[in-house]
Amino acid sequence: LFVNGNEVATADGDRLLLIPAPPNANDRRSTKEVVEQQKASHGLSFAAYPIESNTWQSNAVDGVEIYNLFTNTKKINRLVTFFDGLWSYRSYPDLMFANFFARPAEDLKRWDDAMQSSNRKFVAVGGNDAHSNVGFGLADSTGKQIVGVKLDPYERSFRTVRTHVLIKRDKPLTRESLLEAIALGHCYVSFDLFSDPTGFDFRLLQSDKMMGDEIPFANTIELLARSPLASRFVLLKDGSPITQTSGTTASFPITGPGTYRIEVYLDSLPSPATGKPWIISNPIYVR
Repeated sequence: LFVNGNEVATADGDRLLLIPAPPNANDRRSTKEVVEQQKASHGLSFAAYPIESNTWQSNAVDGVEIYNLFTNTKKINRLVTFFDGLWSYRSYPDLMFANFFARPAEDLKRWDDAMQSSNRKFVAVGGNDAHSNVGFGLADSTGKQIVGVKLDPYERSFRTVRTHVLIKRDKPLTRESLLEAIALGHCYVSFDLFSDPTGFDFRLLQSDKMMGDEIPFANTIELLARSPLASRFVLLKDGSPITQTSGTTASFPITGPGTYRIEVYLDSLPSPATGKPWIISNPIYVR
């Protein structure tokens, strides 16, 4: 299934990802106009590059990009990467991404703050922003490349970070069911360069309510997280970590309203993956 998207710059200085993209996507219009057209046509709009965008928190965008691979590549130490490439590129190219990958703390804070200040949902997605143009090489006077290393070929970029979407078993995979699940926040961001996260789940115990859903507070609420691998689960409330536990499943009794989300870490992985998130869930909103 392929659904087209379009990155646009609005007249207000925002960068948006539109899914699917309308024919006039690149017209220079206000953020409000772009978002309203998307909603009218049952499309989605996401704030891309949230550090660079200006007004997305006050507009009715569906969500926000909490990680951007291309932005993260700007943190590469070129000298270290050059020698690392000579030594290990052919055998362990994905580890070169792991060396400079970092928890997107600034973007996560902007997301958490936006949900708090507006008391509404913002669906989190990950951005590959794949360009296949990061690397180094040696060329002759005619421009012909003699030797070169490309760090971000498309097949590697697309398996580094992914947004995994959960659709109910009784629904077929269509454009409509996919966009509906994303709009509901039934999805999570995973850094698949560390491991396949298939099987991850975060939901209300003994209920069909899951990440992205809103539930009323009650004294008996308990949230359940599952992982296909032994992991460390960190539960965050309104953006702040409140407890953590390890294993393949974790349950968390809830003592009050708030926006609850999970970050998952594979502490069994050695450096350079140690202490870096594997999975970032969308929240369950306890009102």
